[in-house]
Amino acid sequence: MFVSFLVSMVATMALIPLFTRIGARLGMLDEPGPRKVHERPMPRVGGIAILIGMCVPLLALQVLPQPIVGILTGVLVVVAAGVWDDCSPLGYRAKFAAQFVAAILVVAVGGIEIRQLVVIEELVLPEWLSFPLTVLVLVMMTNAINLSDGLDGLAGGISFLCAAALGVLAYSTGNTPALLLALALCGALFGFLRFNTHPATVFMGDGGSQLLGLAIGSLAIFVTQHESSLLSATVPLFLLAIPILDTAFVVMQRLRAGRSPFLGDKNHLHHRLLNMGFGHMEAVSAIYLAQACLFAAAYLLRFESDLFNIGAFLAIGFLMLFTLETQRAPLLKAALRRLGERTTRRHWLNAPRLAVLTTGMLYAALIAYCVLAVAVLHTTWDISVLLGILFIAVLATMTMRASRAATLVTQGAAYVLAATLAMLFADPSVVSPLTHRIEMLLVVGIAVATAAALRFAENTSLSLNSMDLLVLFMAIVVPNLPGAAWGDTNLPALAARVAVLFYALVVLLRDDGAQRTLKPVVTLIALGSLAVKGLV
Repeated sequence: MFVSFLVSMVATMALIPLFTRIGARLGMLDEPGPRKVHERPMPRVGGIAILIGMCVPLLALQVLPQPIVGILTGVLVVVAAGVWDDCSPLGYRAKFAAQFVAAILVVAVGGIEIRQLVVIEELVLPEWLSFPLTVLVLVMMTNAINLSDGLDGLAGGISFLCAAALGVLAYSTGNTPALLLALALCGALFGFLRFNTHPATVFMGDGGSQLLGLAIGSLAIFVTQHESSLLSATVPLFLLAIPILDTAFVVMQRLRAGRSPFLGDKNHLHHRLLNMGFGHMEAVSAIYLAQACLFAAAYLLRFESDLFNIGAFLAIGFLMLFTLETQRAPLLKAALRRLGERTTRRHWLNAPRLAVLTTGMLYAALIAYCVLAVAVLHTTWDISVLLGILFIAVLATMTMRASRAATLVTQGAAYVLAATLAMLFADPSVVSPLTHRIEMLLVVGIAVATAAALRFAENTSLSLNSMDLLVLFMAIVVPNLPGAAWGDTNLPALAARVAVLFYALVVLLRDDGAQRTLKPVVTLIALGSLAVKGLV
């Protein structure tokens, strides 16, 4: 399951730089305008990279389940129409036609329908009502996400939290196909947000935003209407509450003013937050926090009746919109502003440099220790996995020099290696207690050194941003949800390890001095590991 996330993330991160160059040559650029917040043309190719990244781990399956085939078929239609619109603008009628065709394909090919509701008692819908209702809901969800794509990282972050919530719910109900799709989508979005978080270098375009809307809507219906599911059919309302209510509010305003509901303006929630004085990162982070609360509401109310949840949805949604749209959020704004501030302090010990070098040395020590633990202590892992990843990174560094390709290969190998190290000791039963304690001390040391490096960073690229809220939420909140059962996997410990090692990589990969110091160290570890493998 974790590999599905990891593969889609790395594939998307590798594809975006390539598609960015191609998109610029083909003229797939989002030009600045009165309703836009960016000031220079931006390539709109992220949606294509998300699609391919999401499909890579799914296509590795021998046989795709029929619901997944239906969802991917519909997604291909909206992405094709969206890319066409990005190159040569389509009218709203053509967009709606493509969305309806895609939704019909999801229902007809994938068999995904809203078949039953629970109001006072269970109500089974007839086919003549179920089919058109599902198509209409999917089109509405597609447009809700599409219209929320107004700030860097906004639509991607909301969709990431929605897909993560649906993955948790799919896991709890034993719906493996839905879980695989949710994790693949999460991985692709995480890789995309690496380039789309403010200040963004790429946009997802209409193809990407419609992909997310249709995929999440279809996945939500698949999870809640699955034969083994006891979940409320209204769970998607909580997950998409902000896009749905914001879209409804804007459409009503346009109709009240006598304007077409299809003509854009600057009355969306994110625009109003900017008008209140929120910065770009602060506005996105505020909406992320609201979406995280709705994530928790969807999880806690997943077994309640549909009637009760509709009332809770309206109450929570309107309360949240009221709080974010009025001047009653000064404390929230101040807290988010402090999140984005970076502190530059100079000490006689040169704290930033010391923290970065300590992070690097501890990271190298962890790699060497894990290789020895696998080889000498005879864990259930194969040392070839670690050696293979190490040599990919080393060979890319040594043979490709300072090229863009070498950087991408090295970074990809580094993130895969970090995830492998985290998974290695996720199950304490595979190693001795002493071995596990030593590994824990190294990880805690890396966490402390990384926190110090981020705290005293002089490099603006190391400042915390809205994407960090997603990482912390996924690492701290999701694994510790009440009543969640993760089987034999110690998910809280695994998530914490992944977060620590990924943040350490962010620090090390963006510091030229650390890279120069660590390259020979990692090379020696790789060569020493080969010798250990031969001896053992």
